[in-house]
Amino acid sequence: MLEESFQSQLAALFEFIPFIDEDDPIVNAVPSTHSPFLPCPDGIGRLVPPTATEPQEEVSSPAGASWQSDSQVEVAQESLETSDAPADLPAPAASSDARHKPSWLWVPADQPAPKNISSDIDTSNILDSKRQARYANTLLTAKPYFEPIFAMAVTQSKSPSIPKSYKSAMASSEAADWSSAIKVELDAMVCLGVWTVVPIPSNRHLLGTIWVFRKKFDASGNLIKFKARLCAQGSAQQEGIDFTKTYAPTGRSAALKTALTVGVNAGMSIHQMDVRNAFLNGKLNEEIYLRCPSGLDAPPGHCLKLHKSIYGLKQAPRVWYSELSSFFASINFVSSPADPCLFISKVPGWECLVHVYVDDMAIISHDVDRFKKLVSARFLMDGLGPASSLLGMKITRHDKFLTLSQERYVAEILSEYNFLDCRSVPTPMIPSTRLTPATDEEIASFSNLNVSYRRAIGSLNYLSVSTRPDIAFAVLQLSQYLEQPGIVHWRAFQHLLQYLSGTKNYSIRVGGGDGVFRIYTDADWANCPETRCSYSGYLVTWGDSIISWKAKKQATVSTSTTEAEYRALYDGVQEAVWLQSLLGSISGTSIYPINVFTDNLAALALSRNPLANQRTKHIDVKYHFIRKAVGKNWVKINYVSTVVMPADCLTKALANPKHSAFLKFLKMKIQELQS
Repeated sequence: MLEESFQSQLAALFEFIPFIDEDDPIVNAVPSTHSPFLPCPDGIGRLVPPTATEPQEEVSSPAGASWQSDSQVEVAQESLETSDAPADLPAPAASSDARHKPSWLWVPADQPAPKNISSDIDTSNILDSKRQARYANTLLTAKPYFEPIFAMAVTQSKSPSIPKSYKSAMASSEAADWSSAIKVELDAMVCLGVWTVVPIPSNRHLLGTIWVFRKKFDASGNLIKFKARLCAQGSAQQEGIDFTKTYAPTGRSAALKTALTVGVNAGMSIHQMDVRNAFLNGKLNEEIYLRCPSGLDAPPGHCLKLHKSIYGLKQAPRVWYSELSSFFASINFVSSPADPCLFISKVPGWECLVHVYVDDMAIISHDVDRFKKLVSARFLMDGLGPASSLLGMKITRHDKFLTLSQERYVAEILSEYNFLDCRSVPTPMIPSTRLTPATDEEIASFSNLNVSYRRAIGSLNYLSVSTRPDIAFAVLQLSQYLEQPGIVHWRAFQHLLQYLSGTKNYSIRVGGGDGVFRIYTDADWANCPETRCSYSGYLVTWGDSIISWKAKKQATVSTSTTEAEYRALYDGVQEAVWLQSLLGSISGTSIYPINVFTDNLAALALSRNPLANQRTKHIDVKYHFIRKAVGKNWVKINYVSTVVMPADCLTKALANPKHSAFLKFLKMKIQELQS
């Protein structure tokens, strides 16, 4: 009975503490502090119980309460002391770090605060702040540690890791699968005439090769196939000898969402195809030699002379795009001036849009089979049928719209950092958070973790620009400290992971609605505590479609809210003009004017009239492009109240209910999809 009581009470305590693996290096990296609801074990050992006090009755928490009463904590601690936990563990050591000892939070583990309220109580032990504020501070400073026998560890079955080299692939338990993938790659290169085996020339340097392995999954996370890719070590290429021009365009996510919206609203089919060994199709103009790779039988003293491009060469993307453009031109398709990776059919009576991202194609047409036959006659293709997973985004088709989500991608990130089953939080950042450069002490604490901050934030960047506008500002904030991150920045990253753990299935909608373009712009004046630059953002919607968004820190200091809002308005107007060009290339007609919204009346007046008073005369001439756009009827500037400005979430860390209102506006939650 006592054991059951202890387990239930301890489970309640764990309910509002993020799960932390006891083997995680972060446990020993942060100066020891503790939460207001647990004593602080500074060293490895059991929780230290309080000194004896008068017995108290157990007080039950009110329904829905997220905090435990003092008596409940005491019951759990007494249960812990009478349990079978080992008793010969070292006593906790007191920390000497005063920086992490707020007066209301710090209580040495061996001197717990008295439970009886009397005249001799130390006022530093009275918690008079709001509970939400105490919890927020705890997330950044607490170092919860639990005895291994009581810890709720998250265990996951993991498949063998992806090999980093040919040697490790052959030593893997999946060696047979990797060998088959290598054979498929080499056979494709031979079939396409990528190289010939020749004696090593005496007057040319040879480029090395490397095998890159990966597993391909479908939208549900099921393994589709093993892939092996032979890459050249392009870092050894010499400009003017091995390559000249290297630029190749990459498709914009906003262009893809616009094309998908056109297709959904017109009732078109949306299919996807993948070009097999895409980079192996482009012909090289340069003379390049490779060392024979592992896994290829070749005579001694011989190398590979390339006739076609392969992955890893600096010019490979450019060569492939040139080959692809030639194909589209041959079937009477043209690329959009607004996005060279969006190809549009000019064949009379055949409406077809094809968006290309390297070797992935999204085909949007009433007659997708017609294009499939044409492209399959030129390249080796994998026909994947109706689009279900494109560029890491899961596509779900509904009656009048579709949704884009990245639940599996989020789960992979959470799994990597052991946050799959952590306690979720309601917002991406603690409201009103202002991150600052790390101190030397914080940098040293973070370096002890032996983790890559740059890689961690980079993994969230693609997510924030593809399907999750709700985390765009948080990722922007964290991205500013890639050079010298501190433990505080890592805690903010972990807070963001907690938010993602509870919102993995959030999605954005494409298609449906009233078909009206709206662009919302906003700025938060001088909100960067280090530079006093302002943050700004814009959000583009087309009916119910979320087309594009951006959160940014302005490059220069604005001297007033009007100037900051005007600069934000400039970014939104630029996006409007780009969208008009994109739509014009798709349908032949553009939408005029596009409605752009601001919540600053002074910026609105400045956009309509050539004002030049003392406070605005210094604004750069380029920002007055807004007036030209208004004068030519490209855009119409409108006012919307700050209370209902959706772009506000792109400029600051919001608290609820405003953050929830932003999610509801975007219809990102599952329960709001049918509305």
